[in-house]
Amino acid sequence: MTPANYISIGALLVSCIMAFVNIKNGKLSNKRADSAEDEQRAQRAREEQAKDTQVMLTLNNIEKQLNKIDGAIDTVRQDTRDNHDKLLIALESQKSMHKRIDEHEQRINDLEQALRK
Repeated sequence: MTPANYISIGALLVSCIMAFVNIKNGKLSNKRADSAEDEQRAQRAREEQAKDTQVMLTLNNIEKQLNKIDGAIDTVRQDTRDNHDKLLIALESQKSMHKRIDEHEQRINDLEQALRK
């Protein structure tokens, strides 16, 4: 073989080695990129989960407050019913007292008329 052939074979070997190294580096950089992308996805998922947790806590607080308000409204309704019932009893009592007062007034008027005669 001539020296030119050895040089050509050497150049071919160097080219093959460089191609192998380039392929290896390409795979490694793709792996690093995928790893970085996976980390970013995981970070976004953690952030989204934290936001979802915060939303759920806020909704639970709102639900508790609404339950308290519902309880207060029920209490106010019951108090209103009780006051309404008491008011009806008081009005009936007032009607009865007015009737008795009118009867007493009529008796007094009758006695005054009888005394004037």
